[in-house]
Amino acid sequence: MSRRKRTAAAPSMVSTAIEQFAQVVARSDLSIEALTGLFADGCRAARATGVAQTEHVYPPKIAHVLTWWYTDPLYLDQQACPLALPLRGAVPSLESLCRKVDASLDPAEVAEGLLARGVLKRIGRRVQPTERVLLLRGQEVSEHRLRMLVALLRTVNHNATRTEEQPLWSDLLVYNPKVPARLRDATREQLKSKLVPFSLAADSLLQAKERSRRKGEKTTNIGLGLFYFDGLDTTSEKSPTKRRRRT
Repeated sequence: MSRRKRTAAAPSMVSTAIEQFAQVVARSDLSIEALTGLFADGCRAARATGVAQTEHVYPPKIAHVLTWWYTDPLYLDQQACPLALPLRGAVPSLESLCRKVDASLDPAEVAEGLLARGVLKRIGRRVQPTERVLLLRGQEVSEHRLRMLVALLRTVNHNATRTEEQPLWSDLLVYNPKVPARLRDATREQLKSKLVPFSLAADSLLQAKERSRRKGEKTTNIGLGLFYFDGLDTTSEKSPTKRRRRT
């Protein structure tokens, strides 16, 4: 896949993200001019702090190859572990696996991307995944991260504007403003240990639905987003000030 094809979707996704964000902030009592100024100031501040601009867009379809690799019986051994595959050839190969996701995917490029992110190993002329969860790293501006932002904003906007006939989309927030700061790292890892198995179960459920698709059947995209945050309320991070008693 050429670099031009990889980057073509980025402006469209950026535009969608801005449109969805605008629907959220436009409900405030600030004027359009004030909102525009705040957004421009935020972009300038981000660029000033060294936010990287890059042409590389990591396609989420490559991550979906991993899902197929870990769930399709044709690509699993007797212990239900993913097989080591040659790059090209008949089933099972990485080439045939990529075709399940998108016929335009180049298996060599998919392998290169997965190897670079430490979730694939070489065994002779074959490759085999070592992790099912793909972590994006560094300052990479990716279509995947923009997709995650757009998905969150679409849920917010859908629930804010839906009619009584439309279903409520899952929109849950777990929040505690008084967790001791000294426990932040340990708490983050404890939450991660609970979220990863849940996300893999959700991924397997969606994959089972995809495998049940009939030939030529209309499809839609469904997802579930999970994310960690802290520091939302900066006032909660300050210790209460002790007052001195006057004598």
